[in-house]
Formats: sequence, structure tokens, C-alpha cells
Amino acid sequence: MNETLFTKFILKYLVPLFGKQRALFIFDWFRTHLTPQVFQTCRDHHITPSLIPAGTTPLTQPLDVAMNKPFKGLIKEFIKELREKKEATEDIEKWSVSQHRVVTTEAVGRAWEEWYKPGSQSQQKIVIQSFHDTGIALPVDGSCDHELNIKGFTPGELVVGDWTRSEEEMGYGVTETENSELLPTDTGNNTVEFRLLDE
Repeated sequence: MNETLFTKFILKYLVPLFGKQRALFIFDWFRTHLTPQVFQTCRDHHITPSLIPAGTTPLTQPLDVAMNKPFKGLIKEFIKELREKKEATEDIEKWSVSQHRVVTTEAVGRAWEEWYKPGSQSQQKIVIQSFHDTGIALPVDGSCDHELNIKGFTPGELVVGDWTRSEEEMGYGVTETENSELLPTDTGNNTVEFRLLDE
């Protein structure tokens, strides 16, 4: 991924989806996501970027919170089972990259089928709840911020506020200078501010 590809993704997939409607776009802390061009493209199309701060993915990225660990556990389990089955029926001295890909692809498919068994809605509820707990599926006006449920914080302790308000109204703006990187800084009272790396 680079700045050009990420900008094309926004223009090709998000802009047609949202049109002129204001939208929230959550993405992780990756250098090519944090460029002036990306932020300007979002602003030009009424998209509010929301960054998952570096080092907080296990707490604030919904799929990491709810699904990735058990899902990857299923994949690992099926890979082991498929490898043992293949080794029992074929003479394999050393696994090729191609053989690994075939087994991994089959294991992912089986894990997905296991995760979403027909008629079972429990896993779906877990994923939906993770979007609620991390705040992504809560009302945008901040009225339900007390329902945030992020590990390490007491419910009601965190406040996001109304993300539809402009940067000027909120009293902040993101500017980035060459060779600078925004870093989260814990202020000590369960709030996080962002500073430039070279400050």
C-alpha cells in the first residue's frame, strides 16, 4: 500500500458508496495513511478520518478485539490437521511454498465455515458487539459514549464527542510537516493527545 493506492481506494470505493453524505472512515496507523493528500481527499469528500492510534489495535480495532485470535486459532488447527492428513497419504520430504498456500487456503475456508455455521448467530453478535464496544457503531453525536467498553477503562470514563463537528469547532487540526509523524501522548487522565514526532 502507498499513498497513491490508498487515495485511489478512497475515490473508487468510498466516495461512490457515501456520495455527499458525511462519513467516518477508520484506518490504522500506517505512514501512507497519514499523508496530507489522504487527509485532503477525505476532507474534499466529506469523509472524517479516524485513526486507530499506534499500539492500541488490540484494544480499539473491532476484529482484533473480538474475532482475530479465535479465528486464527481455528486456521492453525485446520492447517495442522490438513498437513498431517497430507503427510499420511503422500511422500513429502519438504513442503513447497505452493503446497503451503493450498493448505492455508483450504484451512481459511474451513475456519470461515466453522466460524459462521448456518443457523448460528452467536459469532455475528460478537462481531457486532465489538463495533459497539469500540465506539464505531455508536451514535455519531457522542450521546452514547458512556457505552464504550474498551479494556483497561471503566465504562463512562471515555468521551469521544461529536465527530461530525468540524476541526475548527473542535479546536484542533492535523498538520503534518515533512519527515514528521504524529504520535499519541497519554495525558494521564484517560485522554490522548497527538503531537508531532519532531516536537
